[in-house]
Amino acid sequence: MNKFFIYFFLTFAVFFYTSCASVRGDNPYFYYVMCKYAYLNQDFKSAEELCEKTKKILPKNRQIYKELMNIYLKQLKIKKFYKTIEEYLSKYNTEKDYFYVVELLLKINSFNKANEYLTKALKKYPNDVKLKLLKVQWIFKKGDTSKESIKFLKELLQEADKDQYLKERRHKIAYALARIYILKGDLKTAIKILEETPEYKSKEGYTILLELYKETKDYQKAEKLLKEVLKKYPKNLDALNRLFQLYVDTNQYEKAKEVIDKIIRLNPKGKDVLLKKFFLYLKLGKVNEFIKTLEKLKDKYKNNFEYHFILGMAYEEAKDYQNAIKHYKKAKQLRPENTEIYERLATVYIQLKQYNKAIKELKQAIRLNPDDYQLYTALSQIYELKGNYQKVIQVLQEALKKFPNNPVLHYYLAIAYDNLDNWKKTEYHLKKALELRPNFPDVLNYLGYSYIIRNIDIDKGIKLVKRALQLQPDHPAYLDSLAWGLFKKGKLEEALEYILKVYEKMSDDPVINYHYGRILEALGEKSKAKSVYEKALKLLEELNKEPEKGITEKIKERLKNLKW
Repeated sequence: MNKFFIYFFLTFAVFFYTSCASVRGDNPYFYYVMCKYAYLNQDFKSAEELCEKTKKILPKNRQIYKELMNIYLKQLKIKKFYKTIEEYLSKYNTEKDYFYVVELLLKINSFNKANEYLTKALKKYPNDVKLKLLKVQWIFKKGDTSKESIKFLKELLQEADKDQYLKERRHKIAYALARIYILKGDLKTAIKILEETPEYKSKEGYTILLELYKETKDYQKAEKLLKEVLKKYPKNLDALNRLFQLYVDTNQYEKAKEVIDKIIRLNPKGKDVLLKKFFLYLKLGKVNEFIKTLEKLKDKYKNNFEYHFILGMAYEEAKDYQNAIKHYKKAKQLRPENTEIYERLATVYIQLKQYNKAIKELKQAIRLNPDDYQLYTALSQIYELKGNYQKVIQVLQEALKKFPNNPVLHYYLAIAYDNLDNWKKTEYHLKKALELRPNFPDVLNYLGYSYIIRNIDIDKGIKLVKRALQLQPDHPAYLDSLAWGLFKKGKLEEALEYILKVYEKMSDDPVINYHYGRILEALGEKSKAKSVYEKALKLLEELNKEPEKGITEKIKERLKNLKW
């Protein structure tokens, strides 16, 4: 028999036997079945009309009220929905009736109404444990942190020691209480509650307690908890992965190595396991050892994408670019739709200064994934390395047609125009980037520094740079911009304070050496200034390019005019 007709036969039967009405005129059962049919076909208007007819004929039937509640909700007829609830509870108000209504209200996040009926229900049925657990659900879903909720949950935890039904659900009550303290920022109390609840040290529930330990930086307890779980379940990959990450986060790399080796033994083809091992060996400075380990597995993994991709990364890190290319190409054969491979190949070709090959790889990646704007910026940067700024602009303008409101693209385009000395368009795209993302620190600094070095508006430039520093207080480039702005304003001691902070971190940057030299010179430290200028020139020779246009001539001019 068709499942649809079986369903309606059963619905009809249930409805018939739950109704106590005597029907002489219209057939309510017909209306009800048609109401259900309309509801299932999402014809809610017809369902409403048919169920309302049924209700008029059978006003004492529980089920019809429930059907109407759902129908009104589907049509967002909230007033009718609440009115039906009132009617329903005025006729039927057992524990189960209150439970049904409150549960329905919680589903739509109607917390105030849910609490109103829940309060009435608990007053009428103070010992009903299911209603009490529904109150727990209300507290949890609403995120209520009131003293009343804390008191209720604490009392319920005590009651759970005597009631088997509550005892089996004690962990839910404990978590609701712990969550209140988490929301209040009292993590220690939250931890104490969960530590007293065995379920939160189990295979299923340990992660919540673990995250709290990590949040409070109690890494010893976090490690102990994970080891307890692994003692019972030694092959639990989730716990092993979390222990591995804990060791990495706390710089315990040798311990992390033991764990990742165990993970690989248990799940050699697991997602990211080889990648995790690679990054770990990278931190340990053992890339060559990692390569040797993977090369031994070449027969086992010869057709494994992840294997060739990660081995390619390892060879790239070891600066063995030919082997890196070999494995990346193999990975590309195995998964030609993966654009990350094209990016990695492009990066290697850039290192080898084979720019045309790099361009070819990125163009292929863009064809595969034209919705990734970062592929366009990567391509533009290769043209920049070639010194072809017109091509840089062409690529970025093409990207902007697709992503007109992307602040990063406007920023890169501004830099390209700046390299062509087109200040008008540089400023336009920098301002556009800030319009789209007001707290874009790199753009704030770039625009601010541009105003300073061009003497357009030094005060405004300093303000912009300070905004960038509010977002990233220790950024060396931003501190250098501020130092240079203060120097231009004649605030030499303040400028020196900032440039020294930068010089500690970036003493091999020729622009920073030039700025430092100018500040020293202005303060009368001519011998030191001469030494710093000479260092800047040497750094520029090694770079074989100017990070800031005309800086070489500026330094030579300062040295030439330096008077003792």
